[in-house]
Amino acid sequence: LRQQLVRIQVVNIGQVGDVTQLAGFGSFAEYSLATATVRQAIEVARRAGLIGEDILGSGFDLDVDVVRGAGAFLCGESTAMVNVLENKKCQPRKRPPHLSEVGLWGKPTCINNVETLANVPLIIGEGAAWFRSVGTEKSPGTKIFSVVGSVERCGLVEVPMGCSLGTLVVDIASAQNPKAVQIGGPSGVILPTSLSELEISFEGLDEVDGMMGSGGLVVISETQCVVDTTQYLLAFSSKQSCKRCSVCRDGSAESAELLKRITCGQGSLGDIEKLREWAELSKKRNLCGLGRTAFNPVISGLRYFMDEYLAHIEGRCPGLVCRELISYEIDETRCQGERCCLLTCPGNAIKGSFGKPGHIVSRLCQKCGMCIVSCPYKAVRVKSPAV
Repeated sequence: LRQQLVRIQVVNIGQVGDVTQLAGFGSFAEYSLATATVRQAIEVARRAGLIGEDILGSGFDLDVDVVRGAGAFLCGESTAMVNVLENKKCQPRKRPPHLSEVGLWGKPTCINNVETLANVPLIIGEGAAWFRSVGTEKSPGTKIFSVVGSVERCGLVEVPMGCSLGTLVVDIASAQNPKAVQIGGPSGVILPTSLSELEISFEGLDEVDGMMGSGGLVVISETQCVVDTTQYLLAFSSKQSCKRCSVCRDGSAESAELLKRITCGQGSLGDIEKLREWAELSKKRNLCGLGRTAFNPVISGLRYFMDEYLAHIEGRCPGLVCRELISYEIDETRCQGERCCLLTCPGNAIKGSFGKPGHIVSRLCQKCGMCIVSCPYKAVRVKSPAV
């Protein structure tokens, strides 16, 4: 059962008395395979007498159930999760009282990530000293990360706490020319790979005002844009907001628009200051973790990648990503005139005679990049600013 749950990482657990709820909060179209696998594992455990009534003749009862809720990011927040389990609206609760005092159905409730609870039997069976033999003094044990992005080897990887950022990104995931790492989920920080010696542990991430979250890690390459990535993340958090807190509701939406304006080359230094103001307010005036951490990508981006923000204000995108700030052109010394690019161009923007170097009509170009993909001679290049 532990292997099934750790491998899938689909559920959160809320325990009340002798009832443990396994809640995988995705929409009914999400995590169907994972949910089926977890349910199968539960049934195997039930047939073996490991859950249910009078477990192994001990007189102890413990049941496990899978509850599927709405596909909202906020449903992972502990108090919102309890509301969902009680068939209420997915909104966070005010604290205090804390869930350890008044939780599910008004009873003391323990909510933990399944990965955390899965370690409990091992600690009990092998002892605390065994568990603490791996990891750091303040962050013992291992951690499972979901590594995606610009890497050759993506997927789930389990590493000891305290593993360096460079070891995980370069040595294990085989990232080529990484520029940044976004760690901690949509509300995580964006860190430069110059921090390759950073210790991935709770205390290590605290040093850079980051968080580990559920272990999501996205590698950003030199051919990607930090500002564009930040805009995407904040827009996501804005859509996932329950709209209860004004700073979360209005601040995230306005800031996402400010970032969109910056990626279009229409931003100003005043926009950056406005982003800082919203970020500061979000830490103080939001009720739940989603609102308080939504601006983490913005704060870390401004701290470590201010040069990219300034470049966009000047009309340049260093990652050659933001469409309003880039243009495509054909290198006549490389082009063989075979028109491979024309076959894939949705805007019919490539003109010229067969057998001779072509050229791209800017007003027709949709900047989709298909010409770069289809050209065997690498004759198409992107430049910024778009002039």
